[in-house]
Amino acid sequence: MFGSTNGTGQIDDEIAEEAKKKLNVAVEEERRKRDEAVDVVVKEEKRKRDEAVEAERRKRDEAEHRRDEAEHRRDEAERRRDEAERKAKDLEERLKRLQAT
Repeated sequence: MFGSTNGTGQIDDEIAEEAKKKLNVAVEEERRKRDEAVDVVVKEEKRKRDEAVEAERRKRDEAEHRRDEAEHRRDEAERRRDEAERKAKDLEERLKRLQAT
């Protein structure tokens, strides 16, 4: 099996123990490699998810900014319209006063 036998036919315990240690070391090394590979994959997936979340946040912020700009332009247009209507009304009243004199 793992090594020589002594005179009574039993496996040499030292050789068997050494083989177990080597096997345990190999198993632990494979576990470490697996854990490292899993960590790499997990970190990459997290990075991709974070990038996707950030891209969505940027799109949402840009859309909100465009809405704010459109609302500002609409408010400005209403203000100019109101001012123009007020000036037109003023001019009409002045014209009526001038015509009445």
